[in-house]
Amino acid sequence: MLRRQLMQFVAGMGLAGLTRDRSNHWVDQVQSAIQRHRTARIELEITDPSDRPVRDQKIKLEHIGHLFQFGCAYFQHLAPRDQETDYDQRLRQYFLQLCNAATVTFYWADYEPQRRLYRDQPLLEKIAWLKSHNFYVRGHPLFWNHNPACFPRWLDPQIGDRQLLALLEDLLNHLSRHIFPQIDEVDVFNELTFWQIYDHPLTRLLKWEHKLNIVRDLFTQFKALNPHVRSAINDFVPTFAYFQLVRSLINLGTPIEAIGQQSHMQRGYWSDARLMGILERFRTLSLPITFTEVSVLSGDPRPNLDFSRTYTDWHSTPTGEQKQAEYLQHLYQLLYSQPQVTGIYLWGISDRHAWLGAPTGILDQNGDPKPAYLALNQLINHDWRTTGDYQTDASGTLAIPNAYEGYYQLVINGQKYLLGKHSARQPLRQQVKLVNSL
Repeated sequence: MLRRQLMQFVAGMGLAGLTRDRSNHWVDQVQSAIQRHRTARIELEITDPSDRPVRDQKIKLEHIGHLFQFGCAYFQHLAPRDQETDYDQRLRQYFLQLCNAATVTFYWADYEPQRRLYRDQPLLEKIAWLKSHNFYVRGHPLFWNHNPACFPRWLDPQIGDRQLLALLEDLLNHLSRHIFPQIDEVDVFNELTFWQIYDHPLTRLLKWEHKLNIVRDLFTQFKALNPHVRSAINDFVPTFAYFQLVRSLINLGTPIEAIGQQSHMQRGYWSDARLMGILERFRTLSLPITFTEVSVLSGDPRPNLDFSRTYTDWHSTPTGEQKQAEYLQHLYQLLYSQPQVTGIYLWGISDRHAWLGAPTGILDQNGDPKPAYLALNQLINHDWRTTGDYQTDASGTLAIPNAYEGYYQLVINGQKYLLGKHSARQPLRQQVKLVNSL
């Protein structure tokens, strides 16, 4: 009951629904911000093997990867296997076409179903497959007090604080040895702001009077064991309470390196005012922000939502699919234009097996693209890539203004030349020496 009341409170904050300002002024403002924060000038000097400039050389520039994380949760099996359906193949094809980042989950109850019996292998196989496709991988979550997802059956509900801390440290140590070296970022704590909504031993452990100190200490242990893994905090709360918690933890010296903002919209789309309010608050902390769990309906919203069930009568509609496409296009443009946002992760790509049974996928039950998929594909794979045919000038140089951030390669006379990383903060300036004289 407390969780339901809390979610109703959160849903009522800010302006309900979508701000539908599609004026030329709004579009111009967002596009200008994208150009300012996501593009920069590329300067290349093309030389022959003797370092002489190559004039009037035809060149193909290819944008082969984004820096921004266009991600999705990895819930379903995606790697090829001996027996798979047409749906499996479509799901993998569209996932790889759109995404360069993914979230893998290791909820405690499932990850350690018996004491000291860890399900490492399936998780490592998922991570290895994602890494083989050059994905940025987030892990979710290390510490969470959700019951039953994070309540192993073998865990004594009356366990003492000291014994529970020892178990949490065992979990952290095992993951740090076997899983975390393979991934890039971890939600160290999940949904900490209103931690009290679950009846769980972790809830009792983190009593308010010493909650911040314990969280700081566990974050610190995490960073000591995983210095090369980004430490994140993640929450569904879009209000000042979450910001206040993060600020208090940072003031205590907690090594938080990234902020995760969930944005589940089964009750209705979030307004621009709410989104910009979140960004403006967290901007003062100078930390990157990732929208970690994005759920946008292609059906009718349900204000009185029961989070304990999976609905079987919640369907996508043609009108809803068009609204979903328009909103997701709007959302991605708005967030991509903000320099502190580093990624957007859909909480599932398909309606099949979607959380709560809600039609929030950008693929339908058959794995076919909805309009939202087509809209995002246009942005990610066309509008926000700089690819084309060019020619060096009389001094053998090539300058491309407003090239989108990412990884690039040149193709010259059939030969590929991999370039360095290009970003707005560190624009690409590179000499490319041809392997053969022309």
